[in-house]
Amino acid sequence: MAVGQPCRIIQVVGYKNAGKTTLIEQITRELSSKNVTVGVVKHHGHGGELVKSADSARFFRAGASVSLVEGEGHVQIDVHSSTSSLDALIQLQQQLQSTSCVLVEGWKREDRYASIVIIRDEADFHLLKRNHIMIVITHVPIDRELDVPVFDYENVHTYVSYIVRYIMKGVIGRDVSTDERTH
Repeated sequence: MAVGQPCRIIQVVGYKNAGKTTLIEQITRELSSKNVTVGVVKHHGHGGELVKSADSARFFRAGASVSLVEGEGHVQIDVHSSTSSLDALIQLQQQLQSTSCVLVEGWKREDRYASIVIIRDEADFHLLKRNHIMIVITHVPIDRELDVPVFDYENVHTYVSYIVRYIMKGVIGRDVSTDERTH
């Protein structure tokens, strides 16, 4: 990413076991295959002291270069690097602030970034009141008209492709077709 170019930030919001980590893993894999540098920030909202995050390992296998996990005021930073020379570490420190895309998992109360909302059941419908919804992925039918694309949770390839095109538009200025409203 060129200096001064904005980083694309996408937030994935939903409740436990909705599929947030899996979705971030899929998006990361696709973006990494297109040489987009991806960082992941995850909220560990299940309490307790942070231990080495299994989700960070999943993100790295998918191609993330940086993974940050926050829980109860502690932050765990994992960086994938093939070298530990001083020059490489300095470059890595700079890379922490120069990823092309940051995928945020969680922080339901934060509503400042474009977000992907994952709905498990009707009890999650209140998440549809967010201000910056990019798309909705749902496990159940939604009985109301929304102003954003809505994808069935089973149509993985369709919504991952849509999300990657959306992110690529922000990263390298490619045009994205927005007439994919019914999925």
